[in-house]
Amino acid sequence: MLIEPRGVALDPENNRAFVVDFGLAALVSVDLRTGNQTIVSDTTIGRGTPFSFPRGVALDPYNNRAFVVDYSLTSLVSVDLSTGNRTVISNTQIGGGIPFSFLRGVAIDPANNRVIVVDFTLDALISVDLKTGNRTFLSGATTGSGPPLLAPVGIVLDLINKRAFVTDFGLGLVSVDLKTGNREIVSSAKRGTGPIFSLPRGIALDLPNNHAFVIDGGLGALVSVDLRTGNRNVLSDATTGTGTPFSVPFHIAVDLASKRAFVTDLTLDSLISVDLRTGDRIAISGTGTESGSAFSKPFSLVKE
Repeated sequence: MLIEPRGVALDPENNRAFVVDFGLAALVSVDLRTGNQTIVSDTTIGRGTPFSFPRGVALDPYNNRAFVVDYSLTSLVSVDLSTGNRTVISNTQIGGGIPFSFLRGVAIDPANNRVIVVDFTLDALISVDLKTGNRTFLSGATTGSGPPLLAPVGIVLDLINKRAFVTDFGLGLVSVDLKTGNREIVSSAKRGTGPIFSLPRGIALDLPNNHAFVIDGGLGALVSVDLRTGNRNVLSDATTGTGTPFSVPFHIAVDLASKRAFVTDLTLDSLISVDLRTGDRIAISGTGTESGSAFSKPFSLVKE
């Protein structure tokens, strides 16, 4: 049923993943045991503004909701996971401040009652107040010091150390101070050894081991990054690990307890489970198969 899966977030308590799918214009729940897929919210399930081009998703399990960024709507949307109802939290009509342009990633900072979104066109991180919908620059050309963001895509928060990690097509992997907006390159062509990033997209953290996991669409790989040194190591790609080869991997969520990563792939139309110890891949949901059949669906970096 998945058509163009993009963002993914895990609900380990219920052994499921939530995937936003552009082709379906929907939020989909995937059972991680069976691979069964259930539409949570779309044009027929839930009330509110329908999705148009959903790209990223973050879970707020304590409030039984998800936050979805929609590129075409240029909106941050809250989804009730019980009813599928959609509520626009922030856009040009709701909340003041910087208008969104091209939303890519999303993360929740519950202690500050805000969501942080990545804007690809503004080259910025934007903080959204969940009470008012107001938008302020957290880090960008006019906020924070350090190398300016060039083409930011994915985000994950390290709330313990009050920082965000951002994947950037032009820079690689960047750390952003959540208080000041200051930026520091963690891993790039000039910092760290290993394969050079091509199109780094989704990112997840393994803080106990001080590593990040980055999905790189250009390399077609899952890459581990040492957050101390910036060194990069391929954990899974066409030559590392067995099973379904990545085609256009997009986003990632990680379950450290089971040592598995879950990766959405646009052209395989699948959610792929990756063993973090071996790099082995299994398409657990979608139209991809363990034999690795790929599809020739047209793909554009402009809308990707």
